[in-house]
Amino acid sequence: MDKNDFIIKDFTIGYFKEYINLLNKIILEKKWLGTNTPYTYSSSYSYLCSRIESGHPFILIFINEDLIGWADVDRYSNKIGLLGIGIRADYRNKGIGKYLLELIINKSKKYGYERLDLRVRVKNERAIELYKKMGFKETEYIENGLYLDREKIDLIRMSLELK
Repeated sequence: MDKNDFIIKDFTIGYFKEYINLLNKIILEKKWLGTNTPYTYSSSYSYLCSRIESGHPFILIFINEDLIGWADVDRYSNKIGLLGIGIRADYRNKGIGKYLLELIINKSKKYGYERLDLRVRVKNERAIELYKKMGFKETEYIENGLYLDREKIDLIRMSLELK
C-alpha cells in the first residue's frame, strides 16, 4: 500500500464510536492488548474527551471513510509518553504500523516528549521486530506482567529516546 492511499486525522470526539468499535474488535482477538474486556461507550467517553483536551498525540488512519488503525501517546510522566497502537486485522503486514509509528513519533517530539515507552506481549514477535527497526530498545522483561483469562502473559518494556 502507498501512503497516498491513507487519510490521517487527529482524533476528535466525532470519531468516538468508530474508534471504540475498532478498539473492541482488536481486544476481542485476545492476542495484542492489555485487556480482553471490551470497553463500553459510557465508560470511555469522558476519558477520551479528556485525552482530546490534553492535546496528547492521538492519530487515526483511514482508507476512504473506513477507520483501519490508530496510534496514541498517553502521559506517563512530564517527558515520557506511553505508546499505544492498533491496526485492523485485514490491514496488518502492509507497512501501516511503520507509517503510524513514524507519524506518532514525530508528533510526540513536537509535543515535547523526550522518550516513548511501550509494553508488548513477548509472543507478539512481529511488533517487537517493528519496534526495534524504529529504534526502540528493550529495557525490561516483565514475567507474568499481564494476567488475562487465567493466563499469565510475559511482557517486554521498550523505550525510544526522542532527543
